[in-house]
Amino acid sequence: MKKYLFPVVVGMIALATSCSQLDDLSSRLDTVETEIETLKGDLKTLDDAFKASVTVTKIETIENGYIISFSNGTQATIKDGADGKDGADGAPGADGKDGADGKDGADGKDGADGKDGADGKDGDAFFKSVTIDGNKLIIELVDGNTYVLPIYSVNISSISFIPDYSDGALHAEYLNEEETVDIPFIILPMEAADGLVQGIANGTYEAGLVFNQVKTKALTGEIASIKDIRAGKNDQIIVTVPVKDITANSAALYITNAVSNQEILSSFFNIKKEKVTFTLGGEEYKVVKMKDGRFWTAENLRYIPEGMSISATDFSTNTGIWYPAVTKADKDIEPSTDPEIIKKQGYFYSYKVAFNKPEGYTFALNQDIDETRGICPEGWHIPTCAEAIALVGKCNDKTLTDPTAPYYNETDSRCNLAEINEDGINFLPYSYINNGKSYGNRVMNTAGVEAYQGMNSMDYYYTSTGRSATQVYSLMINNVAASTTLAVGFQNLTFGSHVRCIKD
Repeated sequence: MKKYLFPVVVGMIALATSCSQLDDLSSRLDTVETEIETLKGDLKTLDDAFKASVTVTKIETIENGYIISFSNGTQATIKDGADGKDGADGAPGADGKDGADGKDGADGKDGADGKDGADGKDGDAFFKSVTIDGNKLIIELVDGNTYVLPIYSVNISSISFIPDYSDGALHAEYLNEEETVDIPFIILPMEAADGLVQGIANGTYEAGLVFNQVKTKALTGEIASIKDIRAGKNDQIIVTVPVKDITANSAALYITNAVSNQEILSSFFNIKKEKVTFTLGGEEYKVVKMKDGRFWTAENLRYIPEGMSISATDFSTNTGIWYPAVTKADKDIEPSTDPEIIKKQGYFYSYKVAFNKPEGYTFALNQDIDETRGICPEGWHIPTCAEAIALVGKCNDKTLTDPTAPYYNETDSRCNLAEINEDGINFLPYSYINNGKSYGNRVMNTAGVEAYQGMNSMDYYYTSTGRSATQVYSLMINNVAASTTLAVGFQNLTFGSHVRCIKD
C-alpha cells in the first residue's frame, strides 16, 4: 500500500505601510483567493463524484500531486500549496522631540526600530492523504471526511471464456496471414464489460495477447481497442480483440490493471486455422472476402450438374447451360468451346438449372426462392437481392437502394465496377443468353474504362429474389457509361445468366 501526504497551504501576510507594499499585498491576496477557489472546486468535484457513484478512470501523476479523472468526464487536482512568505520589516521608529526652552535640555533619544513582521503561517491542509489500495482510491481530508472511489475493475468470477466448441478450439476463418480476424475471448455481464472497455480506452487497463503460451507486447493503436459486440442479450457483452497474422495454434488474452498491476489471464485454448475454399464438381474456385464482411466466389461457375449437358453452339438445342461468348466482329459475338475461355468466363445458366428447379418456379415481388442454394455447394448459396444490395448499394428499384453499402459510389450513384474489382471479386461484362436463342446486347468498343473496351455492354448475375412472376433481381453490369457500373437490376426469366455464390 502506498501513502502520500499533500499539505495545501494558505499564506498569511503581515501588512506594511508603504503604497508599493499595499499593492503587492493586494496582488498576493488575489492569488491566494484564486487558489482557494480552485481547491474548493476540486473538493466539490470529489464530492459530486462520490455522490454520483462514478468510478476513477485515470490517475495521472503531476509535480507535487495527482490529476484524477472520473467516468463522468470530470477531473480533480490534488496538489501541494505554497508556504506563506515572511512578513515585511517594520518601519523605523520616529525621532524623539526636542526638550523645552530654559536650560538647554538633552536631545531626545531616537525611537527604537520597528520589529520584523511575523512569518506567514502555513495554510490549513484540505487533503490529509491519498491512498491507492488495490482497485480503490482513498482520499482523506483533514476535517475527518474520507472519499473511497472505485477504480475500473473487472469481476473475474463473472467471466466465462469462449468459444465453447466441442473440441475446445477456436476455428478462425482466414484467407491469408495478413487478414485481421476478430477473436472473441470472453463473455461477461454488461456492467463489467463496460468497465473493461472504458478502462482500456482511458488507460486504466493494458491489454496483451499470449500465443503458444508466450506473452507478446502490449496491444497498441487500433488493436488495443478491445471491441464490445452486443450478444443479442441486454445483460452481457462478448469482448473481442482484432488479431492480425494468426500463425500460432493456441492463444489467450491477458489484461493488466495499470494502477494496481493486478493481472487477469485467460485460460489457453487451441486455434484451428481454416482456409475458406470453394470446390464444386472437382474444381476449386477463388474466394474473396469483401468489405460487406462476406465471402464471395471470385469466378463464374463452370459446373455441369450430373446428367446434364451444354446446349449446342448454334442454339438448336436448349439444355439450360450455354457456352461463354467471345468477340466475332465489332458488334457481334459467338460461342467458344475453348477450355481456357470456359475457365475464365464460366457458363451461362437458365434459372431452372441455376436454382435447381427443373419443374420451374413461380416468383413474387421481393420473395426469396425457397431454396437459395441452387447449384452452389453445401454451405454456400446464390445471393439474395438483399445481400447483393448490401454489397453494391444501388438497386434500380430506387426504394431498395442503400447508400451505406461499402461499394456504393456517390459520384456514380451506384457501384463503380473498377473500384469493386480492386478487391478481387472480378465481375466482368461477358453478355447473357437472350430467350435461349442468342447472345444478348452487343460488343462495346467505346466504353469509358479502357479495361472493359471491346467487351459486352451488359451482363447479369442471378440473385435468388423475385421481382414479379416473369422477372428476377440480378446483379447487372452496365458497360456503356464512362465509369462502367454494377447495380442490382432485374432480368427476364427467359434469360440465361452467370452464377456466383456467397458463403452462408
